[in-house]
Amino acid sequence: MDFDQAVAYLNNLQPLGIRLGLDRFRALLGALDHPERCCPAAHVAGTKGKGSVTAMMASILKQHGISAGAYLSPYVYDICERVLIDGEPASKPLFAECLDRVAAAAEGLADGPDGPCTEFEVKTALAFEAFRRSEVEASVVEVGLGGRLDATNVIEPRVCVITTIDYDHCDVLGDTIAAIAGEKAGIIKPGTPVVTSPGRPTALGVIRRRAREMAAPVIAVAPGTGGEASSTARAWFGGASPRVWITTPQRRYTDLEIGLLGEHQARNAACAAAASEILLESFGRDVDPDALSEGLRTTRLPGRMEIHGSDPMLVLDGAHNRVSALALAQSVSALAFKRLVLVVGMSAGHEPAAFLAPLAGMASRVIATQAGWRRALPAEPVAAAARRYCADVQTVTPVEEAVRRALGDAGAGDLVLVTGSFYVVGEADPRKLGYSD
Repeated sequence: MDFDQAVAYLNNLQPLGIRLGLDRFRALLGALDHPERCCPAAHVAGTKGKGSVTAMMASILKQHGISAGAYLSPYVYDICERVLIDGEPASKPLFAECLDRVAAAAEGLADGPDGPCTEFEVKTALAFEAFRRSEVEASVVEVGLGGRLDATNVIEPRVCVITTIDYDHCDVLGDTIAAIAGEKAGIIKPGTPVVTSPGRPTALGVIRRRAREMAAPVIAVAPGTGGEASSTARAWFGGASPRVWITTPQRRYTDLEIGLLGEHQARNAACAAAASEILLESFGRDVDPDALSEGLRTTRLPGRMEIHGSDPMLVLDGAHNRVSALALAQSVSALAFKRLVLVVGMSAGHEPAAFLAPLAGMASRVIATQAGWRRALPAEPVAAAARRYCADVQTVTPVEEAVRRALGDAGAGDLVLVTGSFYVVGEADPRKLGYSD
């Protein structure tokens, strides 16, 4: 199949929805002769920050001269963004070739006892196949949902990372922090080091207990004051964004510049640094501090505090839950602007009021919108929640029209923020809006 046929094939799998579990996916990988075993891997879970850590680690590996693949979800503007080869999206021919093979194997299993493979399972197998065909030396794999029963949990990584944990997908993962942390901690493998910065003591306790059961050493990442000694159990970070310092069990890095914007990225960078040290050590390689610094500086990821132009400034961020909204509000507050026009659309399963609480009160106007996909939340419930915090609320669909309306309403020195869902950000492609840099 060609690339367009590949995209259409994946779209046709969407009605199958999410079906967590590993047996069906293991059967698919077996039919493909196990591409997931092609190279050493890192596995990254968490509620927030896992995509950033995945991209940072892949960039650090690249700067050390190690060919690296990265699997990310979701994509923002181009489906090929889900599979990175040495920091670049997979080519369309590679994407189509890999899907052609994966689809043939999946269809051969469709009538089996576990039923047809889901869209996410097919995409994940496609990524592993792309890594094998590209002969990457290492991979960094982001969990899709949860961890314990996520399709990516078939890999046997050299290091696991668990980032910030908060309430999200409660209908699937549980409605307590302990339950959610338990699902995330399901990626921990026997004896495999764990780097974690869950942000909540309850979550850290759950992760530590699971790690003890698996005889897995833990490095806990936390903010510091600058004078901490490194140890086998801690990594520290601090500084004023975008310049930070990181102290790991191996060494101290100073005056680091992080390419991804936002103060919360210091925590993600510390996780990425500590985990990269472990992964590189498994290759018999020492960390080059300059290469690590350059890897963090050059990391780019669509839809994460993505800034374009001025007068008005356009900011796109795929924040979609309470914890990410809090981080986004802090990052936006550090920018210079006169008025904020907020364009927001959300997906089903997320609570608009909790998400909008940190953001809508900052806005002079909120434009509620709706992405054009099957699980998008209608614009009106989003608008209703926004009216709790802002007097000027409108509903405009589709997303591109909502953003054009916001840009037209904004003046010199104003800021237009598009957020609430990666699907919303993806329909606000800055290139189509004349904001490509």
